[in-house]
Formats: sequence, C-alpha cells, structure tokens
Amino acid sequence: AGLFMAAGTLPALLFYKTIGKTADRSDLTNILIFSSFAGACVIAVCAACLKLAAFPLSAVYAAGFLTALAGAFMDPAFNKALPELVAKENLESAVALQSSAQPLAYFGGAVAGAALIDLIGVAGVISLNAAIYFLAAMCLAVVVIPKAMGSGDGVRSSFVTSRRQVTNEDLTPLPPSGLALLKDMPLIKNILIGFGFVNFFATPTLVILPIYTSKTLGRSASTLGILEGSLWTGILAGTIASKYLAKTNDILKLGAACLAGLGLCLALPGLVIHATFYAAMLFTAGAVLGINNVKFMTFFQQTVSREIKGRFFSIMQAMISFTFPLAYLLFGLLAARLAPPKICLVQGLGVMCLAFYFLALRKQACLSLAEKAIKRQVKT
Repeated sequence: AGLFMAAGTLPALLFYKTIGKTADRSDLTNILIFSSFAGACVIAVCAACLKLAAFPLSAVYAAGFLTALAGAFMDPAFNKALPELVAKENLESAVALQSSAQPLAYFGGAVAGAALIDLIGVAGVISLNAAIYFLAAMCLAVVVIPKAMGSGDGVRSSFVTSRRQVTNEDLTPLPPSGLALLKDMPLIKNILIGFGFVNFFATPTLVILPIYTSKTLGRSASTLGILEGSLWTGILAGTIASKYLAKTNDILKLGAACLAGLGLCLALPGLVIHATFYAAMLFTAGAVLGINNVKFMTFFQQTVSREIKGRFFSIMQAMISFTFPLAYLLFGLLAARLAPPKICLVQGLGVMCLAFYFLALRKQACLSLAEKAIKRQVKT
C-alpha cells in the first residue's frame, strides 16, 4: 500500500516543470480531454488484465503511476481554466463547487465502491471506472474555454508583483518554471510552505482514525465509518458555507484563525476520549478546513496572473504530493510507539504552531506595505 501511494505521488513531483509549462502553453481543453482519455485507457487495460488473471503486482504499481500522471496534468489545467469559465463575482462559488467534489468523491466513492465490489466484482468496478473516465473525456470535448476572459487577469493583490509587471515582457519567453517562479511572490511562497506543513500534520488523521477507533475507543468498523463520514461531511459543509461568510481582505488573519480551530479540533480528542465527541471534532475540523481551502484557493486565483497559473498550480500540487507520503510514513512510525491520543496531541499542537506562523506572515506583510507607503511618500 505504501509503494502504491508513493507511485501515485511521484508524477506530480517528477514532472511538475513539464506539467506547468504544458498548462501555460497548450490549449487547456485539449489537456483535460487527453488526460481523461489517457486515464481511461490505463484503467481499461487494468480491467482487461484483471479479467485475464494477468495482473502482477508490478503492473499495479505501473498502472497507479500512469493514472496519477494523467491526473497530474489535469489538475493544474483545470485550476487555470476555472476563472475563465465563470464571471469574476462567481469565482468563489466556483472554487467552492470544485472543492466540494473531493469529499463527495472520497466518501461517496468509498461507500459506493464497497457496495459495487460485492455486486459486480473488482474487475467490474475497474471497468466502470474506465467508462466514467471515457464519459468525462467526451463531456470535456464539448466545453469551450475562453482564452481572454480569465478573472485572474489584471487582478493583483497588493502583496503580489507578477513577473510581467516587473519586466514588461510578453508571453515569449515565458517566465521561469519551478521554484524560481515564486521568487517574485515571497508571500505566496511562504503561504505554500505553511500549507505544506499543515498537510504534513493534518493528513495523517486518516491513518490515526482506525487505530484510535480500535485501540482507544474499542469500537468496530461501523464506528470507523461514522468517524470518517464525519470528517468528509465536515469538509463538504465547510466548502458550501464558505461563500456565505463575509469577504475579507485580511486572508492571513482568516487563515490563522482557521488553523487555530483545526489544531484545537485535532488535539482535543487526545484529552477527551469519547466516540461522539471525536465525531463532532472531526466534523468541525473538516468544516474549518473546507472554509480555509476555498478562501485561499480563491485568493490564489485572484492574485496569480493568468500566464503563470499553470506553473503555479503545478508547484502547489508538487508540494502537496511531497508531504503526503512523508507524513504517512512518519506518523505511521509514530503510531507504533505512541498511543493514539498522544498522536492527536502532536497533530493538534503542530497545526496550532502553524497558526502563529501565519500571524507572523501577516505582520511581515503589513510591515512591507508600510515601508512601501513611506517610500512613496518620500519620493513625492
């Protein structure tokens, strides 16, 4: 399982420069169609091999790698295309809709997958998955993504200076890819680093849940299902509720508040051992995380210029992909040495420390703005 997970994260890490350049240079619709079609082909071959009983373990890893490679091209392209498909005032709602698809897919897919395996078998489920990928490719074929109405164009945060503003160059040559792209966006770079650490502490919750349920609560798989459902339902509720919250220009303060709440919800089950309480904390943690994700994704869409969005989102995807296997590995080792409640405390305290990190970023950004204002006054 660990090797399969690693195979699924490697493409986003190994090819992030190529992925970003492709998203910024190529037609977004073609990328989305080709990625869906490629994923469908890989999964269809897997289904055929499984039915022929010719599917060794090495082929499973290769299939996971190739499917993840197709998905790695799709996500940055879709994120770049999103603001071009909706009006500027509807951008946050569109981001919320996009974000809500993930918890629905994880939770709904787990429930439906278990039922379908009993009904049509593993090979049948994989065949159905391939058919859905093909259907997605056909649906994308009728989508027309405008090339000049991106809501990210011309919208600049006071914290962000795009490379095009600095050099006043056209799209040729393109700005550098990779981490060098973030050189002119120090605040956003620090935000991404912060969220990388948030993922490191928060994502192992799915590893801790089964251990906490069996060893600490002494409950069965049905309780585990309820707890996992509470987390995904909370994330879904947070993404839906985010658009009803008042808009704020102080995104870092909001992020710090969300992380403080998330850390508290992760830590308290380490002090209070009760199944219902744990479910409530997971729901609240999910809701806070959902709100935070929508607000910051909207912030990125509004502040990063269109011509570099593909590379930006490929970098963000790579950073997230890097933290997943590392977090699962280290917290898996930690679970063998510490009781689950203590691990919950480690998670919660780690996230709460990152809330202070975001407050420090806010202070630094405010000082930077004040210095720029003083320099402008001196010049005038």
